[in-house]
Amino acid sequence: MRTTLSSMRDADTEALAKVAFQARQASERRSSELSVVKFKEALDSAADDDNQKVLLCRSDESDELLGWLSFYTGIPRIVFIAEWHPEIVPSDSYGVVAKKLIRKAKKVTKEIGKERLEVQFNRITSRIRPLLDRYEGWYRDEGFRYATEETYMEAAIIDDLPGFNELDDVEIKPITEISNDDLIDPFFDSFLDSKDGLFLSLTKDQQIDAFNYWFSRARQFIDEASLCVLDRDRVVGFLVVRVEDGSPHVGPIGVHPDFRGKGIARALLAKGMEAIRKQGFRKVALEMDILNTPAMNLYKKFGFQSIHNSVYYYWNAK
Repeated sequence: MRTTLSSMRDADTEALAKVAFQARQASERRSSELSVVKFKEALDSAADDDNQKVLLCRSDESDELLGWLSFYTGIPRIVFIAEWHPEIVPSDSYGVVAKKLIRKAKKVTKEIGKERLEVQFNRITSRIRPLLDRYEGWYRDEGFRYATEETYMEAAIIDDLPGFNELDDVEIKPITEISNDDLIDPFFDSFLDSKDGLFLSLTKDQQIDAFNYWFSRARQFIDEASLCVLDRDRVVGFLVVRVEDGSPHVGPIGVHPDFRGKGIARALLAKGMEAIRKQGFRKVALEMDILNTPAMNLYKKFGFQSIHNSVYYYWNAK
């Protein structure tokens, strides 16, 4: 078997789609809604981005495509493997093909000067847990470490939202009035003392990249819903809300450890969701670490329900 690297733009997306369809239909992720045509359409759409790369594993004898793995290189320091990759033709040797592709992805990550290779297994239900075990085994065998499991939650935005106690001696301002220089220290104070396993698995430089991405002013906030709480001009709590895929998405949200237990997170969420409601949205989503029980309990009071989970693994090149 041999592996080669290509951009998605230059790849035979129909051949990739056929392999992905075969792999999916032979696994716990099979669905009557899937088709080669739908896979090809998705791959052709991704091919517009030069940062979308693909590794191909072929038979030495027949040149048959045995499997492939797609990854994204457009983020500083980190390479992201596509969800539930590699896609492997069902056979007795598909585990060998999978590990060969994963090893090649590690090699490429080093060659292009990136620090971290990350993979996500999303939309996990009880039905596909056995498939997750198989993929986790492949990645663990290749030196990947477990980062965390997160849950994706949604809530309907109702007219009668839960109330909150007015906050004494603090001020609430739109996040657009606060500079990132004034946000970065409170952000780190909050998240380094949090249960956010994915963030905590990052190096310090990678964490700074995450801050810059989450608070980027080049990406539009829902201004009325993205808020900061200040105590004597010091940020002690924050909430970011943006529209993603047509719906509001909450996060990050954080409260300085010294100010927890005072109702700040509840006040931020209540004010943020009320602002979202006034803009006409009727659904809101967020993702959170499954170990963050206090946050989970708060979100449930606002009607959030877990829809599905995602598991993350990573490998450090340095």
